Amino acid sequence: MGVTSNRNSKNEEVAGESLVVSLSRQKPKNISLGGINMRKLIVSVAAALLMASSLSTVAKAAEEVTIPFGAFWVQTGVFKSFGVNSKAVYEAFVEELHAKGGIKLKDGRIGKISTKFYDSGCKAEEALAVVRKMASVDNVLLAVGPTCSSALEPVFGILQKKLGDPSDTGLQFMVFSDTSAKPGLGKISPWGFRASPNESAMYLAVMKHLKAIGVKTVAFGFEDNFAHSTATYKVMRKHALATGLEVKADQGWHYDDTQFSTQARKIKATKADALIISAHPFTTCGFMREAKRQRIKQKILIGLTSTSSIETLQGCPKEVESMIIPTAFAPVNDEARRIAKIVAKKGGFMDIHSAAVWEVMTVLVQALENTDVQLKPETLAADRRKIRDYVANVGTWKGLLGTVVSNNQGSATHDGDVSKPWLLAQAKGSEWGIYWRPKALGGTGPLKGVE
Repeated sequence: MGVTSNRNSKNEEVAGESLVVSLSRQKPKNISLGGINMRKLIVSVAAALLMASSLSTVAKAAEEVTIPFGAFWVQTGVFKSFGVNSKAVYEAFVEELHAKGGIKLKDGRIGKISTKFYDSGCKAEEALAVVRKMASVDNVLLAVGPTCSSALEPVFGILQKKLGDPSDTGLQFMVFSDTSAKPGLGKISPWGFRASPNESAMYLAVMKHLKAIGVKTVAFGFEDNFAHSTATYKVMRKHALATGLEVKADQGWHYDDTQFSTQARKIKATKADALIISAHPFTTCGFMREAKRQRIKQKILIGLTSTSSIETLQGCPKEVESMIIPTAFAPVNDEARRIAKIVAKKGGFMDIHSAAVWEVMTVLVQALENTDVQLKPETLAADRRKIRDYVANVGTWKGLLGTVVSNNQGSATHDGDVSKPWLLAQAKGSEWGIYWRPKALGGTGPLKGVE
C-alpha cells in the first residue's frame, strides 16, 4: 500500500506566501536599475513563484487515479448473511487502504478504488448477467465474488478457457471469489481465481483424527440441492471410507427445508459414533433441533466449514454445543483480532469465507503496485491481463493466519485455487473456541491421527 505526502508542496506554498507578505510590508524605496523599479520586480517574481508553487500543488493532486472494481455478493435471501459479511470486510479493507494514502502505482500516481456493488443472489442467471454487465457495460477492471458455488461455476464457464487464444470468445475478465468452496472450480478458466481453503485436505485430516480417537461409525446429514454442501458431503464420505470408518447413514434434505423428523429418526436408529452435518447454518440448526428433540446422542459432532459463523451460534447455540468445524480463520493473532473488531463495527463477522476477502484484496493491491497498469479506457484489456498474470504467477502472499499458497505454482494447467493455514474451531456457548490449532498458530503440535 503506497503512502504519499504533500509536505513539500505545502512548504513551497507557505514560503511563497511569506515572501510576498514580507515584501509587501516593506517601505517603498526608490531603487532602480536601468529604469526598472526593483521593489516591483521582486514582488512580481515572488508572485510568480507563488503561482508556480500553486500550479505544482494542483498538478500533484491530479496524479490521483480511480481504479474501478466490481463486487457481487448475495445481499438477499437465505444466504444473505454471507454476502453482508463479505461486503463489510471489503469496505473495511478499502477504507483502511485509502486512509493510508491509497495504492502507489509504478508510474507514481496514487490509485483509489471505486466499487460498483451488485446482488447476484445465489442464482446462475443473475450472476451471469451481472458479470457480463461488469465486463462489457460498466467496464470495471475486475470482479470480487460471488458468494455461492452455484453462481460461480457458470460464471467461470463463460470466461475464456484458452488464455490469449483469439478463437476463444470467452470473457477475458478476472473474477476472484472469496466464498465459493465447491472443489475444483479454480481449474475451469485461467481468468478464474478463489481464496477458499482446501476443504478436501481439511476433512481428510478430520476423518483421520476421528479414527485415531476411537470413532468407528459415522452418519451423514447434508443439503442435497446445494452445490457446496453436496460436493463436500461426497468428499467427507470418501475420506471416511478411506480411513476405515463405517458409514451407517446418508440422509439428505433441501437447503430451505424446515422439517427433519424423518432424517433424524433414520440417523438415530444407526447409533453412529459421529454425526457429520454438511449443511449451512439455517438447516444445520433446524436438523439439530430435531435431533435434540429425538434425543440423538453422538460421541462427536462435525459440521460444514460454512457453519462456523456467528449466525449458527445465534440460531441454535445449545443444539450445536461442542460441534467441531475446520476453518481457515479465527482471531488467534493480533492482526486477525484487530481486523475482526473493525469488521464487527461495520456490522459484519469474520469467518472462513469473509476473511478471505481481506486476502483477495491484499494480493490485488500487490498486483496493482507491481504492474505498469495505465488505467485508461483504451488500455482496459491490457490492464486486465496484467493483473490476471500477476496473480496467476505470484506463488504466495501474506494471509491473515499465515502464507497463502497458490495452487497455480508449478502446475502444468491453470489452477486458481489456494492452500492456507487452518485449525479446528469448536462451538462453546455463544462463541467459537479452538479445538485444535497447529504449532505455527500457537498450538502444541500436530492433530492426533495426522502425520
